[in-house]
Amino acid sequence: MIKKIVTLICAVLMLSCADQQDIRIIGSVQNIEDGTKIYRSTMGEQNNAVPKDTVELANGKFEFSLKGSTPQELGVIRVDGVNGNVFYIYEDENIEVEVYPDSIRTSKITAGKHNQLMQDYLELMGKYRKQMLVFQNDLRAATVKEEKDKVMEIRKEMQSFEKQEMQKIKEFGDENAESVVGMVVYSDLINQKKVNNKELKEFYERSSKDVKDHVLGRMIKEKIATINATDIGAVAPDFKGPTPDGNELELHKSLQKLTLVDFWASWCKPCRVENPNIVSIYEDYKDKGFHVIGVSLDRQNQEQKWIQAIEADGLDWDHVSHLKFWKEPIALQYGVKSIPQAFLLDEDGVIVAKNLRGDQLRQKVAELLDDY
Repeated sequence: MIKKIVTLICAVLMLSCADQQDIRIIGSVQNIEDGTKIYRSTMGEQNNAVPKDTVELANGKFEFSLKGSTPQELGVIRVDGVNGNVFYIYEDENIEVEVYPDSIRTSKITAGKHNQLMQDYLELMGKYRKQMLVFQNDLRAATVKEEKDKVMEIRKEMQSFEKQEMQKIKEFGDENAESVVGMVVYSDLINQKKVNNKELKEFYERSSKDVKDHVLGRMIKEKIATINATDIGAVAPDFKGPTPDGNELELHKSLQKLTLVDFWASWCKPCRVENPNIVSIYEDYKDKGFHVIGVSLDRQNQEQKWIQAIEADGLDWDHVSHLKFWKEPIALQYGVKSIPQAFLLDEDGVIVAKNLRGDQLRQKVAELLDDY
């Protein structure tokens, strides 16, 4: 009996010691005076920094206790007087940090797999930003020298590089759906408008339970839930409408590689001014999959004016209208309260841009179709 009690006490003591295991950040900072304050914070529910600890540098070293941290908790280390932060992820082992004040992004973290993934991602993004800066400097120089052909060449190279690199970054996120780093990747893609709502939903559904329960996972879930029906990244609302010849057109049966849903009217002067630009882009890119669907807000008694405007402006694409002015059902569906308004859709009906006019519309169409 006594032997059993002793065994039980030892077991309790062992569990108690395990519970009190103190995972720590063990850090060093180069070329900074002792006594400099080092701050640690974590990510809060509103993407805000939540202060946790402050220590002072001693003999070029510092330590933080991570007791009470949650799995894959995102944290930040900041050195007083130094621009930039060092990011870390809580794991069930000590984290060693070497902070380089003169080049904070190159600071070294030695820890588990999630911290290594974060370092890999930051390195990937660093290479991308460095090359984009080269493009921007070259573009600026060519623009100053008025070298139009060079400007077009650089823009094309820049767009191609950006497209390729963003695909690599997205794939990196997809491959790490079990890590909070995957959520970090997709958060950055959302902020840069490089991922649509459909892709975001698919990634979230593939993520592990731990990642979904993470503060960043909850923020992504909220983002998915609150995105509007006609926001960039959303799948455009489907619609049906009568055509000038009395037939019926359905949006999602009419989609091509790139489709512009253009809200206009024969009585709208800004719309008529913009029409030649759309005609020019259509003529240049229709063979590559660019399509236009015009949705008119003409009145019930203006059917002939609608048809005449189509012919006069050379709008040789699909048209629909219920001829109900501002009560046009499709306009109400899309929240259109002024015209012209336009939504650019990819072949899956995802909104990739909206309300682009003139050169901006041409540049976006070129960006999306010049590779075809």
